[in-house]
Order: sequence, then C-alpha cells, then structure tokens
Amino acid sequence: MPCEGRTACTAVLRLALASVSAADLASGIRAPATATGKGAEGLKKNFLIVGGTSGVGLELARHYVDGGHNVTITGRNRPDLAGAGFQRYDVTGDTERQVRDTDVLLDHAKVVHTLVYCAGFRQHGHLYELADDELAAMTHVGLLAPMLLIQRLKIRSDWPLKIMLITSS
Repeated sequence: MPCEGRTACTAVLRLALASVSAADLASGIRAPATATGKGAEGLKKNFLIVGGTSGVGLELARHYVDGGHNVTITGRNRPDLAGAGFQRYDVTGDTERQVRDTDVLLDHAKVVHTLVYCAGFRQHGHLYELADDELAAMTHVGLLAPMLLIQRLKIRSDWPLKIMLITSS
C-alpha cells in the first residue's frame, strides 16, 4: 500500500529501520555455510519482503539492496528495482491457494534470514459496512499470510529468523 505522501513514508521507514541495529545491518547474520552456501562470505542477509512493490516495503527493499544484501520482493506487480528478485505472491486469495502459494514461495526463496511483512491494501468503509469477502481478504492479508510465512520459515530454519511486521489501518 503506498504511503500517504513522501514525508509519511520516510517517517515510517525511519521507524522500521530503527528496529534493526546499524551493526546488524552492516554485518548481517553469521549463518552456517550450509544455510547460505557461501561459507565465509555468508555475511549477507537474505531478505524476503512481502508487500515490497510500493511504499515502505519498496523503500526497505532499496535500503537492503543498497547495503549489498540479497532481497526478494513479493507482490502482485513487479517493481522497478535493480538488484532485487521478484516473486508474484497474492495474499488476498482463498485459504487453499494461499497455503499452496506460500509453500511455492518459500521453496523458491530457500534461505530467509529476515522476513519483512508489510503487505496491505486500502479497505474503504467501516468494519460494519464491509461484505463478507472484504472481511475475508482483510483476514488473509493481516493474519493468515503472516502466520503461514512465520510458521513455515521457523520450521525450515536452522538459524535465527528475524521478523519485521509493518501494519496499517
């Protein structure tokens, strides 16, 4: 979801980056060679940014790519960001498809050190005015998708997993 103005986006980005220490960003996670396949060069982090095609997610992706890290962005549309991979991943679908798509995404990503989850969409109206399918989409984006990702990443990881959840209302 795009930020409401560049100033708001910059403020949110500063808050998000403040949650990760400067030393951590500079050095990366020292994962075992089997986890990164790079041995001593395994100081780069592998970031999976869900909702990284615009707004705060895209700005975080730029930041981590500029820092020399491996970044995979997900979303419905490919962003224009050199140096980052892209996987189509729609978190608003039905549960069965979402489970399947999550497994495919993580099979492709292989090693993820940091999950940045900032998927969102603009939902117009008050909660009591929304149709059942709109409520279901909100639940998929805000609860089911991040839970599936965290559960599966934790099961697959032999190294510390960092998680950054960015929400909006």
